[in-house]
Amino acid sequence: IKLIDTVRCYVTGVNCNADTAFEEMSAVQERFGKTGGNVAYHAYQSFKTGEITPELCHEIGVELAKKMWGNEYQVLVATHLNTGTLHNHFVVCSTNMWTGKKFDWTSRG
Repeated sequence: IKLIDTVRCYVTGVNCNADTAFEEMSAVQERFGKTGGNVAYHAYQSFKTGEITPELCHEIGVELAKKMWGNEYQVLVATHLNTGTLHNHFVVCSTNMWTGKKFDWTSRG
């Protein structure tokens, strides 16, 4: 987990390094010729004010990313600490790291 003080958030990379996630995601897309169209997806998860600690919020976010995107997709998880409501953002590379296939939500169980 990396704490970025300028924006007050925790950041963790799942299947990528938080510091080099953009470069790593771009490299996967370039390797499979998938640099056009949707290159990433954004999702979020939020909690009620006072319901959870910042650390637990981030831990839950990282675990959710692992469950949803497994070992197939690169995901950057960012937990915002600078608002009254703790929430996670997920930036998901749309290209599967191993097959090069684009992410398809409808095929998920």
